[in-house]
Amino acid sequence: AAPTGTKEMKIQCISAIFTYQIQGAVGAKVRFFGSNRIDPDVSNPDHWVDICEIEKTVDGQRDLGSVEGHSYDAVMYEVLVGPADVMVCSGVAG
Repeated sequence: AAPTGTKEMKIQCISAIFTYQIQGAVGAKVRFFGSNRIDPDVSNPDHWVDICEIEKTVDGQRDLGSVEGHSYDAVMYEVLVGPADVMVCSGVAG
């Protein structure tokens, strides 16, 4: 589980339909961002577009963000309140 303040980026994402999910204690909160910059910096907010924020509200199951279709080259998450386990699931956009 990632603690509060964790920022992590994944590159070489594809055009797809994404769902954003978190697990953790009730109150855990994670914000997701996307970027199409060549070399995005997790510390520079100007490099990122807000996708969604998820707060853990139900104990014992995953909380889901909205289903988003996008074509970002990089996706980043920031754990606002942790610890939280973060999952991003994708399917090909059609």
